Amino acid sequence: MILKPKALPSGGTIGIVNPSSPVESGLLASGIAVLEGQGFRVIVAPHVRERHGHRAGTDIDRASDFSRFYADSTIDVLWCARGGSSALRLWPLLDWNALAALPPKMVIGYSDTTSLLIPLTQKVQTVALHGPLVFELGELAPDLLRWQLSLLQNPETAGTVLGRASDVLVPGMADGELCGGCLSLVCATLGTPYQIDAAGRLLLLEDIDEAPHRVERYLAHLAAAGVLARAAGFIIGAATNADDSKTLPMRQLWAEALIPYGKPAVLGFPFGHVAQNYALPLGVRARLDADAGTLTLLEAAVI
Repeated sequence: MILKPKALPSGGTIGIVNPSSPVESGLLASGIAVLEGQGFRVIVAPHVRERHGHRAGTDIDRASDFSRFYADSTIDVLWCARGGSSALRLWPLLDWNALAALPPKMVIGYSDTTSLLIPLTQKVQTVALHGPLVFELGELAPDLLRWQLSLLQNPETAGTVLGRASDVLVPGMADGELCGGCLSLVCATLGTPYQIDAAGRLLLLEDIDEAPHRVERYLAHLAAAGVLARAAGFIIGAATNADDSKTLPMRQLWAEALIPYGKPAVLGFPFGHVAQNYALPLGVRARLDADAGTLTLLEAAVI
């Protein structure tokens, strides 16, 4: 049974961690300013601003920041500074049983953070929020910020996501807990103790800077692993920057991969690596109405 974190109180404390790539100081500062402008207290983990090649500090330091802030009872939520790469290198360095023994705490991020959101929902068994990162908040549209904060602060069901899918692959309706995230990183869990479990769930998939033939490969991998067959439905965002001018159209690749399962499926839902990145709570039950292109949350993300 998945647990829900406590709602972020007005004036609550947000801890910023960075399990992935180095963050630009100006973008980090602008994101912090947005959160402080909303009345929150912000604490930045010790190694967030560090650089270790393409990583934000060493693996041990990034894991230490995450573990310490998750265990700190004075910090209400953990908000990841940015994505990039290398979050999955923290898998063996985090004590997932120890995290599960602590009161549940919301962790926020997407893209590379997918590598942590999946085990947080499956091993720690707590809701995690797939949504904009701190370094993006300075440019985030006000309605998207309001939606994200409402999910964090309101212990009542949020209802239907304001954004809608742009295309229908398979009509119909399906209910299930939300799972998934960045396609390449969802695939990276296969064959590991952190493998995604999409059984009876609504599977979210999107990505950026992946060529169409790589998207095709990821989908074939998920199919061969049985992940697609077990899902209740599919909510596809965008393969942002996928140049299909010399390949089959991206829509055809998604269609060939998903239509054979006969489960409700939509394309172009506004989340992930797109300008309209609606935060979505993983582990929360939702209803996909593919005909209408809508996604409705059936329960709150917090208590």
